[in-house]
Amino acid sequence: MTPVKLQTKQAPLASLELDQENDREHPADNLAVIRASLEQWGQLEPLVVQQSSGRVIGGNGRLLVMRDLGWSSAAIVELDVNDDEARAIAHVLNRSGDLAAWNVERVQSTVGALQRVGFRVDLLKLDDILPPTAADQATEIREWTAEQIHLTAVFTFRAPIELQGKIRDVLHERFPGVTFEEEVISA
Repeated sequence: MTPVKLQTKQAPLASLELDQENDREHPADNLAVIRASLEQWGQLEPLVVQQSSGRVIGGNGRLLVMRDLGWSSAAIVELDVNDDEARAIAHVLNRSGDLAAWNVERVQSTVGALQRVGFRVDLLKLDDILPPTAADQATEIREWTAEQIHLTAVFTFRAPIELQGKIRDVLHERFPGVTFEEEVISA
């Protein structure tokens, strides 16, 4: 195929059709990120549209949010492709990002930039990309209550009864508010 010279133009949203056969679905959390981006920066990339039908083959989530925000037009790129080509292009555009990998160190530094420009980082759900920090883990553990923790530990040792009592006292001191069940088995 010969490389296509892309030209963007403005098109009324009313003239664009959502791709009803789109392989990609847009749950609420995905649309929230798109909304936040459009509200903060506006449209950053054109919608990709099949010229003959006006069907959006790249950018259906953006089209949904643009309509919800009351936009009347958007920048588009029209492609003169048949239905099979349009469907194939739509799938490749959607799937190619899924196959990319994240550089964790760069994502961590990007989080700071996102925060500095006021973007709601929580919308991006980075927990599956970034490992929890030691501070996050410590905070989470400190917030646990005895009701949230159910630990079963079995200690097997030979010790005189008086030493067993000292061990019990240390455990009670170290873990106040936690109930210990003891079973003393004498040999």
